[in-house]
Amino acid sequence: MQKTLWYIFIIIIFIRCTVKNTSDIYVGGYRVLDEVIPYPYIIKKSNDSVMLYNTKGKLLDAKKLDSITKKDTLKIHNKAYLINSKKSDYLEVFDLSDTINFPRFRNEEKSPAVYNFCAYFFKTEKTKQTLNLSKVEKLLKTKVWKYTFKADENYNPNEDLDIEKYLLFENEKAIELTNYYFNNEKITSQHREYVYKLSKIDNRIFLSFIKTDKNPQPIFQVTAVTNSEITLRDFSSAKYKGKTIKLSATTKNDTDFSDLISRSTYFENCFDGFQGQYYHESITYNKGNEFILNYVVKDIPEITNEPDGYVIVHFNINCKKEIGNLGLIQMDTDYQKTTFSVDLIKHIIHKITTLKDWPNTEDSINKSYKDVHAFLMFKIENNKITDLCP
Repeated sequence: MQKTLWYIFIIIIFIRCTVKNTSDIYVGGYRVLDEVIPYPYIIKKSNDSVMLYNTKGKLLDAKKLDSITKKDTLKIHNKAYLINSKKSDYLEVFDLSDTINFPRFRNEEKSPAVYNFCAYFFKTEKTKQTLNLSKVEKLLKTKVWKYTFKADENYNPNEDLDIEKYLLFENEKAIELTNYYFNNEKITSQHREYVYKLSKIDNRIFLSFIKTDKNPQPIFQVTAVTNSEITLRDFSSAKYKGKTIKLSATTKNDTDFSDLISRSTYFENCFDGFQGQYYHESITYNKGNEFILNYVVKDIPEITNEPDGYVIVHFNINCKKEIGNLGLIQMDTDYQKTTFSVDLIKHIIHKITTLKDWPNTEDSINKSYKDVHAFLMFKIENNKITDLCP
């Protein structure tokens, strides 16, 4: 009898030991499928519970829950997530408690499955390294980092500008410097600032950039770290799901970086989600196209051997009437790719970024937008700028 009980006890212990205490961690990527607005929350699902964290890695709420199942409603913190879809690598949810960011159709009988306003949580990777939070933060602060920017659907159309970004982390602030290059020559530079936060959930470290509650920013997963490179995974793009960003250490110091910042202009969108379009309510320069054309032609450098065609500069106008997030497309008269001189491109972009008399975008367009995407297309004929549209 005692021997039998002993075997039973051993079997129970064995079963308990073989049941793994596993957890899945999902990072909020974005909400609104055609606007791709960052949705900075984290969901952790363990064997018998679910937890919700904010962008700083702070635990907001925890609930007992055996599984996350399609069509169930997960009520946690101040959310009521209808699980619209559950796949192996992501969750698609609709917050029934938030009627502003998750508006319903007038026909309440329609299933939220047809809604465009869902939010997407993406499953994170288990890192091969055991990452130490304090060591990662110390490393971030000891170097100036850079990476080549890869445009996605959140960015303006751009074919011909190379964009390189630098990051300096100090205290709780991150400064981002953006350099725009054309044919390997720097055309202009802009910078912006964030609050940043590193947090750790299980063996996963997350890097969050923070502005305000009304201007949410992405959460990145730190997936690999060496003394010269930090690899991040970005979940905020629908086009490039889970794209990789590699921060490379530079030889620049704080003084070098400060000098570069002093020679750049400050620009940030007032809302980093979807921007309105200039044609929504005819957002045009207050002084008109003729003023812009004359302003750009004035002081133009002597140019020769330019092809005939079009120089198209894309940009955002923020709620402070400032210009940034530049893109460039060059076409010949048959609308095929061509290349103009560095002097001409540099002059046009410099002139555009110094235009100040834009309308107030918040008063002029749909109130859900704070910034506007616009473009100016210059016609080049016989080595002269001859026309402008739209």
